[in-house]
Amino acid sequence: METAELDTAVRAERRYWGVAVVGALLALSAITLDRPALVVGAAGIGAWLVSRQFAFVRASAAVRSALRVEQEPERPVALTDQPIPVSLRVRLARPSALTLRVAPRPPVSMRRTTGERENRETDDATEATTASSTDAAIGEPADETTTEPTVTLAAGETAVRRTDTYETPVAGDHAFDAPSVTVTDPAGLFTQQFQHGPGRTVAVEPRRPRNVHIGEGGERVVAAYGDRTERRRESGLEFAELREYVAGDPASNIDWKTTARMGEPYVREFEAETSHPTAILLDHRASLGAGPDGATKLDYLRQVALAVAQNAHDRDDPVGLYAVGDEGPTELRHLDASENHYDEVRRAIREATPTAATGGPERSVTSAAARRMADDLASDSDEYATVLRPYFGTTDRYVSQLGDRPLAGTVRIARSRSRNTDLNVLLTDDAAPVETLEAVKLLHHGGGRVLVFLAPSVLFESGGLADFERAYSRYLEFEEFRRRLERLERVTAFEVAPGDRVEAVLDEQRRRRAGA
Repeated sequence: METAELDTAVRAERRYWGVAVVGALLALSAITLDRPALVVGAAGIGAWLVSRQFAFVRASAAVRSALRVEQEPERPVALTDQPIPVSLRVRLARPSALTLRVAPRPPVSMRRTTGERENRETDDATEATTASSTDAAIGEPADETTTEPTVTLAAGETAVRRTDTYETPVAGDHAFDAPSVTVTDPAGLFTQQFQHGPGRTVAVEPRRPRNVHIGEGGERVVAAYGDRTERRRESGLEFAELREYVAGDPASNIDWKTTARMGEPYVREFEAETSHPTAILLDHRASLGAGPDGATKLDYLRQVALAVAQNAHDRDDPVGLYAVGDEGPTELRHLDASENHYDEVRRAIREATPTAATGGPERSVTSAAARRMADDLASDSDEYATVLRPYFGTTDRYVSQLGDRPLAGTVRIARSRSRNTDLNVLLTDDAAPVETLEAVKLLHHGGGRVLVFLAPSVLFESGGLADFERAYSRYLEFEEFRRRLERLERVTAFEVAPGDRVEAVLDEQRRRRAGA
Protein backbone atom coordinates (compact mmCIF):
# COMPACT_ATOMS: atom_id res chain seq x y z
CA MET A 1 0.00 0.00 0.00
CA GLU A 2 1.22 3.49 -0.79
CA THR A 3 2.34 5.99 1.82
CA ALA A 4 -0.67 7.78 3.29
CA GLU A 5 -0.85 11.21 4.88
CA LEU A 6 -4.10 12.62 6.23
CA ASP A 7 -3.86 16.22 7.49
CA THR A 8 -5.65 17.52 10.51
CA ALA A 9 -5.62 21.12 11.67
CA VAL A 10 -3.32 22.30 14.43
CA ARG A 11 -5.14 21.88 17.70
CA ALA A 12 -4.68 24.12 20.71
CA GLU A 13 -4.30 22.24 23.99
CA ARG A 14 -5.57 23.23 27.45
CA ARG A 15 -2.28 24.90 28.36
CA TYR A 16 -2.69 27.20 25.37
CA TRP A 17 -6.19 28.14 26.47
CA GLY A 18 -4.94 28.74 30.02
CA VAL A 19 -2.34 31.21 28.79
CA ALA A 20 -4.91 32.79 26.45
CA VAL A 21 -7.31 33.28 29.38
CA VAL A 22 -4.57 35.04 31.34
CA GLY A 23 -4.01 37.40 28.41
CA ALA A 24 -7.74 38.05 28.12
CA LEU A 25 -7.97 38.81 31.86
CA LEU A 26 -5.10 41.27 31.56
CA ALA A 27 -6.82 43.01 28.67
CA LEU A 28 -10.11 43.15 30.62
CA SER A 29 -8.34 44.47 33.70
CA ALA A 30 -6.65 47.17 31.61
CA ILE A 31 -10.08 48.38 30.51
CA THR A 32 -11.85 48.18 33.88
CA LEU A 33 -8.95 49.52 35.94
CA ASP A 34 -7.75 51.97 33.30
CA ARG A 35 -4.23 50.54 33.47
CA PRO A 36 -2.64 50.83 29.99
CA ALA A 37 0.40 48.88 31.12
CA LEU A 38 -1.74 45.76 31.39
CA VAL A 39 -2.62 46.10 27.68
CA VAL A 40 1.06 45.75 26.86
CA GLY A 41 1.18 42.54 28.89
CA ALA A 42 -1.91 41.14 27.17
CA ALA A 43 -0.50 42.03 23.74
CA GLY A 44 2.80 40.39 24.64
CA ILE A 45 1.04 37.16 25.61
CA GLY A 46 -0.95 37.18 22.36
CA ALA A 47 2.15 37.80 20.28
CA TRP A 48 3.97 35.02 22.11
CA LEU A 49 1.15 32.56 21.41
CA VAL A 50 1.05 33.50 17.72
CA SER A 51 4.83 33.11 17.40
CA ARG A 52 4.69 29.74 19.15
CA GLN A 53 1.96 28.57 16.79
CA PHE A 54 3.92 29.76 13.75
CA ALA A 55 7.07 28.04 15.02
CA PHE A 56 5.12 24.85 15.70
CA VAL A 57 3.63 24.74 12.20
CA ARG A 58 7.11 25.15 10.66
CA ALA A 59 8.65 22.52 12.95
CA SER A 60 5.79 20.10 12.28
CA ALA A 61 6.25 20.46 8.52
CA ALA A 62 9.99 19.83 8.92
CA VAL A 63 9.29 16.72 11.00
CA ARG A 64 6.94 15.31 8.37
CA SER A 65 9.53 15.75 5.64
CA ALA A 66 12.21 14.04 7.74
CA LEU A 67 9.98 11.33 9.23
CA ARG A 68 10.03 7.70 8.19
CA VAL A 69 7.55 5.22 9.66
CA GLU A 70 7.93 1.50 8.87
CA GLN A 71 5.27 -1.06 9.75
CA GLU A 72 6.28 -4.64 8.97
CA PRO A 73 4.43 -7.87 9.81
CA GLU A 74 6.86 -10.74 10.37
CA ARG A 75 4.92 -12.84 7.87
CA PRO A 76 2.58 -11.71 5.06
CA VAL A 77 0.56 -14.93 5.28
CA ALA A 78 -0.53 -16.56 8.54
CA LEU A 79 -3.05 -19.06 9.83
CA THR A 80 -6.07 -18.33 12.00
CA ASP A 81 -5.17 -17.89 15.69
CA GLN A 82 -1.48 -17.86 14.79
CA PRO A 83 0.62 -15.11 16.47
CA ILE A 84 1.66 -12.41 13.98
CA PRO A 85 4.48 -10.14 15.25
CA VAL A 86 4.25 -6.65 13.74
CA SER A 87 7.17 -4.23 14.14
CA LEU A 88 6.65 -0.47 14.21
CA ARG A 89 9.82 1.56 13.56
CA VAL A 90 10.02 5.36 13.65
CA ARG A 91 13.00 7.36 12.38
CA LEU A 92 13.82 11.03 11.99
CA ALA A 93 16.56 12.16 9.62
CA ARG A 94 17.52 14.91 12.12
CA PRO A 95 16.62 15.65 15.74
CA SER A 96 13.60 17.81 16.50
CA ALA A 97 12.41 19.80 19.48
CA LEU A 98 8.94 18.27 19.04
CA THR A 99 7.63 15.11 20.69
CA LEU A 100 6.16 12.41 18.45
CA ARG A 101 3.72 9.73 19.48
CA VAL A 102 3.10 7.09 16.78
CA ALA A 103 0.23 4.59 17.11
CA PRO A 104 -0.42 1.64 14.77
CA ARG A 105 -3.91 1.21 13.35
CA PRO A 106 -4.54 -2.53 13.26
CA PRO A 107 -7.74 -4.01 11.79
CA VAL A 108 -10.63 -4.32 14.22
CA SER A 109 -10.73 -8.05 13.42
CA MET A 110 -7.34 -8.58 15.07
CA ARG A 111 -6.60 -8.78 18.78
CA ARG A 112 -3.30 -7.71 20.27
CA THR A 113 -1.99 -10.49 22.51
CA THR A 114 1.48 -9.31 23.61
CA GLY A 115 3.68 -6.25 23.32
CA GLU A 116 7.14 -5.13 24.33
CA ARG A 117 8.53 -1.91 25.72
CA GLU A 118 9.99 0.53 23.27
CA ASN A 119 13.56 0.11 22.04
CA ARG A 120 15.68 3.22 21.61
CA GLU A 121 18.04 2.98 18.67
CA THR A 122 21.31 4.72 17.95
CA ASP A 123 21.41 7.44 15.32
CA ASP A 124 22.98 5.16 12.73
CA ALA A 125 20.31 2.50 13.37
CA THR A 126 22.94 -0.22 13.56
CA GLU A 127 22.51 -0.98 17.23
CA ALA A 128 19.49 -1.18 19.51
CA THR A 129 19.33 -1.24 23.27
CA THR A 130 16.32 -1.93 25.41
CA ALA A 131 15.00 1.19 27.07
CA SER A 132 14.71 1.39 30.81
CA SER A 133 11.33 1.89 32.41
CA THR A 134 11.91 5.65 32.40
CA ASP A 135 12.21 5.58 28.60
CA ALA A 136 8.77 4.10 28.14
CA ALA A 137 5.91 6.24 26.97
CA ILE A 138 4.49 8.48 29.67
CA GLY A 139 1.31 7.05 31.05
CA GLU A 140 1.60 3.70 29.23
CA PRO A 141 -0.48 1.15 31.17
CA ALA A 142 1.07 -1.89 32.76
CA ASP A 143 -1.38 -4.22 30.99
CA GLU A 144 -0.40 -3.66 27.38
CA THR A 145 -3.11 -5.88 25.95
CA THR A 146 -5.89 -3.53 27.06
CA THR A 147 -5.05 -0.51 24.87
CA GLU A 148 -3.42 0.03 21.52
CA PRO A 149 0.37 0.44 21.71
CA THR A 150 2.03 3.79 21.10
CA VAL A 151 5.71 4.58 20.57
CA THR A 152 7.08 7.91 21.74
CA LEU A 153 9.98 9.75 20.14
CA ALA A 154 11.03 12.38 22.67
CA ALA A 155 12.62 15.69 21.75
CA GLY A 156 16.15 15.15 20.43
CA GLU A 157 15.69 11.43 19.71
CA THR A 158 15.89 10.09 16.17
CA ALA A 159 14.79 6.43 16.26
CA VAL A 160 12.52 4.13 18.23
CA ARG A 161 11.04 0.69 17.60
CA ARG A 162 8.61 -1.75 19.20
CA THR A 163 7.01 -5.06 18.25
CA ASP A 164 3.52 -6.23 19.13
CA THR A 165 1.85 -9.55 18.43
CA TYR A 166 -1.64 -9.92 16.97
CA GLU A 167 -3.90 -12.81 16.10
CA THR A 168 -7.37 -13.37 14.68
CA PRO A 169 -9.79 -16.29 14.35
CA VAL A 170 -11.13 -14.84 11.09
CA ALA A 171 -9.65 -15.88 7.74
CA GLY A 172 -9.20 -13.29 4.99
CA ASP A 173 -7.16 -10.21 4.17
CA HIS A 174 -6.58 -7.94 7.19
CA ALA A 175 -5.29 -4.41 6.55
CA PHE A 176 -3.06 -2.47 8.95
CA ASP A 177 -3.76 1.16 8.00
CA ALA A 178 -1.08 3.85 7.91
CA PRO A 179 0.03 4.64 11.50
CA SER A 180 -1.27 7.74 13.24
CA VAL A 181 1.34 10.36 14.25
CA THR A 182 0.69 13.00 16.93
CA VAL A 183 3.18 15.88 17.14
CA THR A 184 3.38 18.06 20.28
CA ASP A 185 5.40 21.26 20.79
CA PRO A 186 7.84 21.52 23.76
CA ALA A 187 5.53 23.83 25.73
CA GLY A 188 2.54 21.53 25.31
CA LEU A 189 0.51 24.29 23.67
CA PHE A 190 -0.26 22.69 20.29
CA THR A 191 -0.68 19.27 18.72
CA GLN A 192 -1.22 18.05 15.19
CA GLN A 193 -2.24 14.58 14.07
CA PHE A 194 -1.77 12.92 10.68
CA GLN A 195 -1.34 9.51 9.14
CA HIS A 196 2.10 8.70 7.84
CA GLY A 197 3.84 5.68 6.36
CA PRO A 198 2.74 2.57 4.50
CA GLY A 199 -0.19 0.35 5.31
CA ARG A 200 0.27 -3.40 5.28
CA THR A 201 -2.03 -6.34 4.58
CA VAL A 202 -1.77 -9.78 6.17
CA ALA A 203 -3.52 -12.71 4.48
CA VAL A 204 -4.91 -15.03 7.14
CA GLU A 205 -5.78 -18.51 5.93
CA PRO A 206 -7.82 -21.18 7.71
CA ARG A 207 -5.82 -23.87 9.42
CA ARG A 208 -5.23 -26.65 6.96
CA PRO A 209 -6.38 -30.13 7.89
CA ARG A 210 -3.65 -32.74 7.91
CA ASN A 211 -3.52 -35.94 5.89
CA VAL A 212 -6.12 -34.97 3.29
CA HIS A 213 -7.29 -38.14 1.55
CA ILE A 214 -8.84 -37.91 -1.91
CA GLY A 215 -9.85 -41.22 -3.35
CA GLU A 216 -12.36 -43.74 -4.58
CA GLY A 217 -13.55 -46.54 -2.35
CA GLY A 218 -10.77 -45.91 0.15
CA GLU A 219 -8.01 -45.94 -2.48
CA ARG A 220 -6.08 -42.70 -2.71
CA VAL A 221 -5.85 -41.08 -6.15
CA VAL A 222 -3.65 -38.31 -7.50
CA ALA A 223 -4.24 -35.38 -9.85
CA ALA A 224 -7.87 -35.17 -8.78
CA TYR A 225 -8.04 -31.40 -8.51
CA GLY A 226 -9.31 -30.84 -12.01
CA ASP A 227 -5.91 -31.09 -13.70
CA ARG A 228 -6.35 -31.88 -17.34
CA THR A 229 -2.81 -33.04 -18.07
CA GLU A 230 -4.21 -35.96 -20.01
CA ARG A 231 -5.70 -33.49 -22.46
CA ARG A 232 -2.75 -31.15 -22.75
CA ARG A 233 0.58 -31.40 -24.50
CA GLU A 234 3.77 -29.73 -23.39
CA SER A 235 3.65 -27.53 -26.47
CA GLY A 236 0.25 -26.17 -25.50
CA LEU A 237 -1.23 -27.65 -28.70
CA GLU A 238 -3.99 -30.21 -29.19
CA PHE A 239 -4.28 -32.75 -32.00
CA ALA A 240 -6.67 -31.59 -34.72
CA GLU A 241 -6.43 -33.98 -37.70
CA LEU A 242 -4.29 -36.46 -39.67
CA ARG A 243 -3.72 -35.67 -43.37
CA GLU A 244 -1.38 -36.45 -46.26
CA TYR A 245 1.98 -34.70 -46.37
CA VAL A 246 2.34 -31.71 -48.72
CA ALA A 247 5.51 -29.88 -49.65
CA GLY A 248 6.49 -27.39 -46.99
CA ASP A 249 5.08 -29.28 -43.98
CA PRO A 250 7.56 -29.47 -41.06
CA ALA A 251 9.26 -32.86 -40.88
CA SER A 252 8.68 -32.87 -37.12
CA ASN A 253 4.91 -33.19 -37.75
CA ILE A 254 5.23 -36.41 -39.77
CA ASP A 255 3.42 -39.33 -38.14
CA TRP A 256 5.85 -42.14 -38.86
CA LYS A 257 3.55 -44.96 -37.71
CA THR A 258 0.76 -43.85 -40.04
CA THR A 259 3.31 -43.25 -42.82
CA ALA A 260 4.63 -46.81 -42.49
CA ARG A 261 1.12 -48.23 -42.42
CA MET A 262 -0.21 -46.22 -45.40
CA GLY A 263 2.94 -46.36 -47.53
CA GLU A 264 3.05 -42.58 -48.01
CA PRO A 265 3.84 -39.69 -45.66
CA TYR A 266 1.15 -38.37 -43.29
CA VAL A 267 1.38 -35.46 -40.89
CA ARG A 268 -0.46 -34.57 -37.75
CA GLU A 269 -1.92 -31.09 -37.51
CA PHE A 270 -2.29 -29.34 -34.19
CA GLU A 271 -4.23 -26.33 -33.06
CA ALA A 272 -3.62 -24.04 -30.14
CA GLU A 273 -5.46 -25.14 -27.04
CA THR A 274 -8.26 -22.82 -25.99
CA SER A 275 -9.14 -21.93 -22.44
CA HIS A 276 -11.25 -24.31 -20.36
CA PRO A 277 -13.72 -22.40 -18.14
CA THR A 278 -14.10 -23.90 -14.67
CA ALA A 279 -17.03 -23.42 -12.29
CA ILE A 280 -16.49 -24.17 -8.59
CA LEU A 281 -19.64 -24.90 -6.56
CA LEU A 282 -18.75 -24.85 -2.84
CA ASP A 283 -21.28 -26.03 -0.27
CA HIS A 284 -20.79 -24.47 3.17
CA ARG A 285 -24.12 -25.20 4.82
CA ALA A 286 -24.39 -26.16 8.47
CA SER A 287 -23.73 -29.87 7.89
CA LEU A 288 -20.29 -28.98 6.49
CA GLY A 289 -19.24 -27.79 9.95
CA ALA A 290 -19.09 -31.35 11.31
CA GLY A 291 -15.69 -32.33 12.65
CA PRO A 292 -13.12 -30.89 15.09
CA ASP A 293 -11.88 -27.31 14.81
CA GLY A 294 -9.60 -26.96 11.82
CA ALA A 295 -10.56 -30.39 10.49
CA THR A 296 -14.22 -30.07 9.54
CA LYS A 297 -15.77 -31.27 6.31
CA LEU A 298 -15.53 -27.72 5.00
CA ASP A 299 -11.86 -27.45 5.99
CA TYR A 300 -11.04 -30.54 3.93
CA LEU A 301 -13.14 -29.50 0.94
CA ARG A 302 -11.70 -25.99 1.12
CA GLN A 303 -8.22 -27.34 0.35
CA VAL A 304 -9.57 -29.03 -2.77
CA ALA A 305 -11.42 -25.89 -3.85
CA LEU A 306 -8.28 -23.76 -3.41
CA ALA A 307 -6.27 -26.26 -5.45
CA VAL A 308 -8.85 -26.18 -8.26
CA ALA A 309 -8.79 -22.37 -8.27
CA GLN A 310 -4.98 -22.35 -8.32
CA ASN A 311 -4.94 -24.88 -11.16
CA ALA A 312 -7.25 -22.63 -13.21
CA HIS A 313 -5.06 -19.63 -12.44
CA ASP A 314 -1.88 -21.44 -13.48
CA ARG A 315 -3.46 -22.27 -16.84
CA ASP A 316 -5.13 -18.87 -17.32
CA ASP A 317 -8.53 -20.56 -17.44
CA PRO A 318 -11.61 -18.49 -16.55
CA VAL A 319 -12.98 -19.56 -13.18
CA GLY A 320 -16.30 -18.93 -11.45
CA LEU A 321 -17.29 -19.47 -7.83
CA TYR A 322 -20.82 -20.29 -6.67
CA ALA A 323 -21.03 -20.81 -2.91
CA VAL A 324 -24.19 -21.99 -1.18
CA GLY A 325 -25.35 -21.65 2.42
CA ASP A 326 -28.53 -22.79 4.14
CA GLU A 327 -30.43 -19.71 2.91
CA GLY A 328 -29.21 -20.04 -0.68
CA PRO A 329 -26.31 -18.61 -2.70
CA THR A 330 -23.71 -16.65 -0.74
CA GLU A 331 -21.22 -16.03 -3.56
CA LEU A 332 -21.99 -15.60 -7.26
CA ARG A 333 -18.72 -14.84 -9.02
CA HIS A 334 -19.14 -15.55 -12.69
CA LEU A 335 -16.44 -16.74 -15.09
CA ASP A 336 -13.48 -14.40 -15.39
CA ALA A 337 -9.72 -14.72 -15.87
CA SER A 338 -8.45 -11.43 -14.43
CA GLU A 339 -5.82 -11.47 -11.70
CA ASN A 340 -8.09 -9.61 -9.30
CA HIS A 341 -10.87 -12.13 -9.93
CA TYR A 342 -8.59 -15.06 -9.08
CA ASP A 343 -7.64 -13.31 -5.83
CA GLU A 344 -11.29 -12.66 -4.96
CA VAL A 345 -12.24 -16.28 -5.64
CA ARG A 346 -9.45 -17.59 -3.40
CA ARG A 347 -10.36 -15.07 -0.70
CA ALA A 348 -14.02 -16.10 -0.77
CA ILE A 349 -13.05 -19.77 -0.50
CA ARG A 350 -10.73 -19.09 2.44
CA GLU A 351 -13.36 -17.04 4.28
CA ALA A 352 -16.27 -19.46 3.79
CA THR A 353 -17.67 -20.71 7.10
CA PRO A 354 -20.56 -23.07 7.84
CA THR A 355 -23.87 -21.22 7.87
CA ALA A 356 -26.64 -21.70 10.40
CA ALA A 357 -29.22 -24.38 9.71
CA THR A 358 -32.66 -22.97 8.87
CA GLY A 359 -34.72 -26.13 9.02
CA GLY A 360 -34.67 -29.83 9.64
CA PRO A 361 -32.45 -32.19 7.73
CA GLU A 362 -33.56 -33.48 4.36
CA ARG A 363 -35.82 -36.47 4.92
CA SER A 364 -34.31 -38.64 2.22
CA VAL A 365 -32.32 -41.83 2.20
CA THR A 366 -29.88 -43.56 -0.07
CA SER A 367 -31.11 -46.36 -2.27
CA ALA A 368 -29.24 -48.89 -0.11
CA ALA A 369 -31.00 -47.71 3.02
CA ALA A 370 -34.32 -47.75 1.16
CA ARG A 371 -33.77 -51.38 0.18
CA ARG A 372 -33.09 -52.31 3.82
CA MET A 373 -36.29 -50.57 4.90
CA ALA A 374 -38.25 -52.30 2.15
CA ASP A 375 -36.90 -55.69 3.23
CA ASP A 376 -37.79 -55.01 6.86
CA LEU A 377 -41.30 -53.88 5.98
CA ALA A 378 -41.91 -56.85 3.66
CA SER A 379 -41.71 -59.26 6.58
CA ASP A 380 -43.81 -57.10 8.89
CA SER A 381 -47.59 -57.49 8.84
CA ASP A 382 -48.72 -54.82 11.30
CA GLU A 383 -50.83 -51.85 10.21
CA TYR A 384 -47.97 -49.33 10.37
CA ALA A 385 -45.80 -51.41 8.03
CA THR A 386 -48.71 -51.89 5.63
CA VAL A 387 -49.13 -48.12 5.34
CA LEU A 388 -45.40 -47.48 4.76
CA ARG A 389 -44.67 -50.39 2.40
CA PRO A 390 -45.84 -48.64 -0.83
CA TYR A 391 -43.46 -45.74 -0.20
CA PHE A 392 -40.48 -48.10 -0.37
CA GLY A 393 -41.79 -50.41 -3.04
CA THR A 394 -39.70 -48.77 -5.77
CA THR A 395 -36.29 -48.41 -4.17
CA ASP A 396 -34.83 -46.69 -7.19
CA ARG A 397 -37.19 -43.72 -6.83
CA TYR A 398 -34.40 -41.47 -5.67
CA VAL A 399 -34.31 -38.17 -7.53
CA SER A 400 -36.98 -35.58 -6.84
CA GLN A 401 -37.56 -32.09 -8.12
CA LEU A 402 -35.83 -29.84 -5.59
CA GLY A 403 -36.25 -26.39 -7.03
CA ASP A 404 -36.60 -24.82 -3.58
CA ARG A 405 -33.45 -26.44 -2.18
CA PRO A 406 -30.41 -24.15 -1.86
CA LEU A 407 -27.86 -26.41 -3.60
CA ALA A 408 -30.02 -27.23 -6.61
CA GLY A 409 -31.09 -23.59 -6.86
CA THR A 410 -27.48 -22.39 -6.84
CA VAL A 411 -26.57 -24.93 -9.53
CA ARG A 412 -29.36 -23.59 -11.72
CA ILE A 413 -27.99 -20.07 -11.29
CA ALA A 414 -24.47 -21.26 -12.12
CA ARG A 415 -25.72 -22.99 -15.26
CA SER A 416 -27.68 -19.95 -16.42
CA ARG A 417 -24.69 -17.62 -15.94
CA SER A 418 -21.91 -19.97 -17.11
CA ARG A 419 -23.28 -21.94 -20.04
CA ASN A 420 -19.91 -22.62 -21.69
CA THR A 421 -18.23 -24.24 -18.69
CA ASP A 422 -15.89 -27.11 -19.56
CA LEU A 423 -15.42 -28.28 -15.99
CA ASN A 424 -17.91 -28.13 -13.11
CA VAL A 425 -16.49 -28.91 -9.68
CA LEU A 426 -19.01 -29.61 -6.91
CA LEU A 427 -17.77 -29.83 -3.31
CA THR A 428 -20.30 -31.04 -0.74
CA ASP A 429 -21.09 -33.89 1.66
CA ASP A 430 -23.52 -36.80 1.75
CA ALA A 431 -25.97 -35.21 4.21
CA ALA A 432 -28.57 -34.53 1.50
CA PRO A 433 -28.07 -37.25 -1.14
CA VAL A 434 -31.31 -36.56 -3.04
CA GLU A 435 -30.47 -32.92 -3.55
CA THR A 436 -26.84 -33.72 -4.37
CA LEU A 437 -27.86 -36.19 -7.06
CA GLU A 438 -30.30 -33.68 -8.50
CA ALA A 439 -27.55 -31.02 -8.56
CA VAL A 440 -25.10 -33.37 -10.28
CA LYS A 441 -27.70 -34.27 -12.89
CA LEU A 442 -28.30 -30.60 -13.55
CA LEU A 443 -24.59 -30.07 -14.07
CA HIS A 444 -24.37 -33.20 -16.20
CA HIS A 445 -27.16 -32.05 -18.50
CA GLY A 446 -25.43 -28.71 -18.91
CA GLY A 447 -22.52 -30.31 -20.77
CA GLY A 448 -18.85 -30.42 -19.85
CA ARG A 449 -17.18 -32.62 -17.29
CA VAL A 450 -18.34 -32.82 -13.69
CA LEU A 451 -16.05 -33.50 -10.74
CA VAL A 452 -17.76 -34.19 -7.42
CA PHE A 453 -15.83 -34.13 -4.14
CA LEU A 454 -17.84 -35.66 -1.28
CA ALA A 455 -17.08 -35.62 2.44
CA PRO A 456 -18.46 -38.83 4.09
CA SER A 457 -20.34 -37.81 7.24
CA VAL A 458 -19.41 -40.99 9.10
CA LEU A 459 -15.73 -40.05 8.94
CA PHE A 460 -16.25 -36.62 10.50
CA GLU A 461 -18.84 -37.20 13.23
CA SER A 462 -17.68 -37.27 16.83
CA GLY A 463 -17.69 -40.91 17.87
CA GLY A 464 -18.53 -41.95 14.32
CA LEU A 465 -15.96 -44.77 14.46
CA ALA A 466 -16.82 -45.95 17.97
CA ASP A 467 -18.87 -48.80 16.50
CA PHE A 468 -16.70 -50.01 13.62
CA GLU A 469 -19.31 -52.40 12.28
CA ARG A 470 -21.92 -49.65 12.02
CA ALA A 471 -19.34 -47.21 10.68
CA TYR A 472 -18.31 -49.66 7.98
CA SER A 473 -21.95 -50.20 7.01
CA ARG A 474 -22.49 -46.45 6.69
CA TYR A 475 -19.30 -46.10 4.69
CA LEU A 476 -20.58 -48.75 2.26
CA GLU A 477 -23.77 -46.70 1.83
CA PHE A 478 -21.66 -43.65 1.10
CA GLU A 479 -19.56 -45.60 -1.39
CA GLU A 480 -22.67 -46.84 -3.18
CA PHE A 481 -23.90 -43.26 -3.45
CA ARG A 482 -20.52 -42.11 -4.80
CA ARG A 483 -20.54 -44.87 -7.42
CA ARG A 484 -24.06 -43.97 -8.41
CA LEU A 485 -22.88 -40.48 -9.19
CA GLU A 486 -19.99 -41.87 -11.22
CA ARG A 487 -22.34 -43.92 -13.36
CA LEU A 488 -23.57 -40.68 -14.88
CA GLU A 489 -21.84 -39.81 -18.13
CA ARG A 490 -18.89 -37.38 -17.81
CA VAL A 491 -19.13 -37.46 -13.99
CA THR A 492 -16.27 -38.44 -11.68
CA ALA A 493 -16.80 -38.54 -7.92
CA PHE A 494 -14.16 -38.64 -5.17
CA GLU A 495 -14.25 -38.95 -1.42
CA VAL A 496 -12.45 -36.32 0.69
CA ALA A 497 -11.71 -37.25 4.29
CA PRO A 498 -9.00 -37.63 6.96
CA GLY A 499 -6.58 -40.29 5.77
CA ASP A 500 -6.30 -41.98 9.18
CA ARG A 501 -10.07 -42.43 9.42
CA VAL A 502 -10.28 -43.87 5.94
CA GLU A 503 -7.53 -46.31 6.89
CA ALA A 504 -9.46 -47.31 10.03
CA VAL A 505 -12.51 -48.15 7.92
CA LEU A 506 -10.36 -50.13 5.47
CA ASP A 507 -8.84 -52.06 8.37
CA GLU A 508 -12.39 -53.08 9.36
CA GLN A 509 -13.00 -54.18 5.78
CA ARG A 510 -9.80 -56.28 5.78
CA ARG A 511 -10.73 -57.78 9.15
CA ARG A 512 -14.11 -58.84 7.80
CA ARG A 513 -12.58 -60.41 4.73
CA ALA A 514 -10.04 -62.29 6.84
CA GLY A 515 -12.79 -63.64 9.08
CA ALA A 516 -15.02 -64.67 6.17
